[in-house]
Amino acid sequence: MLPMAEKLQEIGHSVAMYHNNLAPLGKISDKINSIESVGKISIKPGHTVGEVFWNFQVDPLVYEPPFVFSLEIMKSVINDENLATVLNTSYDVVLVDEIFMSMQAAVALKLKQKFGSRIGIFATTDVNVLFTQYKGLGRNPITETNFYTSHFDMYDVNVERFWWRLKSFITHLKEIYIHYVNDYHMKGAGELLEISSSFDEIFGNSLFTLMEFPYNFGYPVTKSSNLFHIMHFCPESKLLSEDYLKFIEDPTYEAVIYVAFGSFTDWTVAPNGTIEKFVNALNDLEEYKIIWSYNGPSVSHLVKSHIMVTSWAPQHGILSHKKVQAFFTHGGQKR
Repeated sequence: MLPMAEKLQEIGHSVAMYHNNLAPLGKISDKINSIESVGKISIKPGHTVGEVFWNFQVDPLVYEPPFVFSLEIMKSVINDENLATVLNTSYDVVLVDEIFMSMQAAVALKLKQKFGSRIGIFATTDVNVLFTQYKGLGRNPITETNFYTSHFDMYDVNVERFWWRLKSFITHLKEIYIHYVNDYHMKGAGELLEISSSFDEIFGNSLFTLMEFPYNFGYPVTKSSNLFHIMHFCPESKLLSEDYLKFIEDPTYEAVIYVAFGSFTDWTVAPNGTIEKFVNALNDLEEYKIIWSYNGPSVSHLVKSHIMVTSWAPQHGILSHKKVQAFFTHGGQKR
């Protein structure tokens, strides 16, 4: 969302981005107005995004923690002066991210009620608009390929198999269940601002939805708004710094592998033995240079010299370099 916000500012709009965190991030951009509230909440074990990434397969039930987090952090910042500033500012358009929507939907609907602000939804993860209530006419839960996959069963679609149909139907029921669970969290956030908030309210009052996955246009949408593809807002790559160029362009290696699971992947809660297995696998690839974007316990004493370990990497620049021949990443969770 940040690249898009900066682009809007560049073409003449006045843009502010409000974000909530458990620790101060400070100013996130020199181009836009950054407004921050810092909350204090306790997350139950197993409910952080990082733990969901490592411990669960892709399943509708993993989408509850972001809504819980959003509601709880809203409770902790409800009297914050920066939130008050947002709620007392007249915005022409308010964009909300669907994955942490509890607080965002309530704030957006409050601004629409108070100032007539238009609402847009930023849905690059394709979570909520995939639910049966919003795309139910577009997929048969029994015969359609299961969106939530375990291992490689998405390549083994066979509607004649009872187990395959049963599993798909169970997943379909989970979709319906988690929709109402998260709707409950959204209603709780709305009550804090004395406004009615729900999936029906936010999608029914939105003018458009920005999507990053063009294949979603094939679904009939029962309750949503105009869909727009936004991939062209991705920032252009910048020239890599000297240390990266020296590492990547080492003439003794023919190619480079880039390994990154995204900043939401918390390696500190990875299952026992996972980090060691990654280190061993990367160490074995001695014919390649490897850049590993990694935020876990120190592994500098374990990796060999052909591996660069960094807590943050200039991803666009790395992937644009002609010597980078492979990108090892996750199956969909991103930031």
